[in-house]
Amino acid sequence: MKVFILCGGYYRNFNYPKALTKINEEALVDRTIRLLSMYEAEPIVCCNPEETAFDDYHLFRAKFTFDYLNQTGYYLDAFDAVPCEDPHIFLFGDVYYTEDAISKIMDGFHSTDRNIFICNRYPFNPQHLRQGEPFGWIVKDPEEFRWAIKLGKRFQDRGLIDHARGIPSNWELYHIINGMGVNEFNLSEDDCLVIDDLTIDVDDPRVIEIIEKRIKG
Repeated sequence: MKVFILCGGYYRNFNYPKALTKINEEALVDRTIRLLSMYEAEPIVCCNPEETAFDDYHLFRAKFTFDYLNQTGYYLDAFDAVPCEDPHIFLFGDVYYTEDAISKIMDGFHSTDRNIFICNRYPFNPQHLRQGEPFGWIVKDPEEFRWAIKLGKRFQDRGLIDHARGIPSNWELYHIINGMGVNEFNLSEDDCLVIDDLTIDVDDPRVIEIIEKRIKG
């Protein structure tokens, strides 16, 4: 089972790739790889060709056209640039995953025959969208997944998506795959793998202290 860990891009609040953020002295990407090593999984770090920070990892270099800083290009290229014809998993490199979350994701991969969005119910960050944080995808039907990505890009080109400054994101991809209007902002637990624990997208350096306190507490 291939698990692609997406680690491309720099962000305004960080002067280094977010996947290298350390929680309790361990980089997020290292933690994810360590937790995946307990299962029959092949973790593959994905980043842009010009990125050198991940040279020591089992690496796949893919050109992502999305610019996080300027909000230009296609966000969905983060998935589309990684060719895989077999069922696989996408996880985001800038997420702190708990052991229970990885276990739930692995169990979900084996128990479903559908493409499943991995997210939580409520965000830690009150500025985030009310659907919750995105954590990744279980891709059991790669052909459907690629088709949904192409449709999402077409919607963006035609200016049909209002959400996230016009950039198609995981929610729009979820809506397309499940036959919903892209701007409806709905999630169904029947179509998602919901993670409700300390798993969190590290969007802000201040989140590091919050996580470490919650771990110790």
